[in-house]
Amino acid sequence: MGGERHLSYRKLLVFVFFFVFIGLPISSFGETYNLKEYFPVEQGEFLNYKVTVLENGVDIEVESQYGDSKVVINGVECTKCVTRGGEMYEYGGWYEDGLRLYKSKYPVEDEYRIYEPYILICPLTLETGEPFTSECIYKIYESGVITEQGPLKVELRALGEEEVTVPAGTFNCLKIYGRVEWKPPYEPAHSGEGYIWLARGIGLIKLDVTPNVVDGREPRVYELLFGFIPVCKGDFDHDGDVDGADLAIFASEF
Repeated sequence: MGGERHLSYRKLLVFVFFFVFIGLPISSFGETYNLKEYFPVEQGEFLNYKVTVLENGVDIEVESQYGDSKVVINGVECTKCVTRGGEMYEYGGWYEDGLRLYKSKYPVEDEYRIYEPYILICPLTLETGEPFTSECIYKIYESGVITEQGPLKVELRALGEEEVTVPAGTFNCLKIYGRVEWKPPYEPAHSGEGYIWLARGIGLIKLDVTPNVVDGREPRVYELLFGFIPVCKGDFDHDGDVDGADLAIFASEF
């Protein structure tokens, strides 16, 4: 099916991302993180990102909205997450085992992906030094007909906390490294790897994605530009993390 039949990385690297662990420095061992705190999907507000295509330096602005609406897929209620600016819709949410992805819909008319039974793109907790792996079967539908299917695998590892500066400001983030791989029929395996930075109570702050050579895609960096970030429930002011007052000021400036 060629490069156009790739699975988008945007949220398989956005929720999830990031991958291959050999030789990576681990900032601490045995530190456990509640990932639901770092990736809320019920926000219902738009976050604006600047996407830089590294090879040619092109900047694109993208809007993401978590918690746009609720949709039932195969009897399971999912949250619809929207990415605007030419990207996609995704359907999933936090459940008892973690952040599940059930379906992705792309700009191509009548084309969508189903993950069976679902792909667990993020566990409820992730501990530094302990890798996480999840697998499923993906199916691509065009006009209701399956045109491609095969295995999909997600690997993650938490690297600890790191301060990161993006156009929206400086944030104390959980840094995750990961890898996504899928195998279309009659083709070499496709994959993507990179880093993701998540801020407690906010979600994605920065994403650095490198696709493999098979796809012929350029590496990209997503950075939070500005947005209206609602204050989530709970006290997120731990050791200098952004707290509710900081978020309210940040949102009002844009």
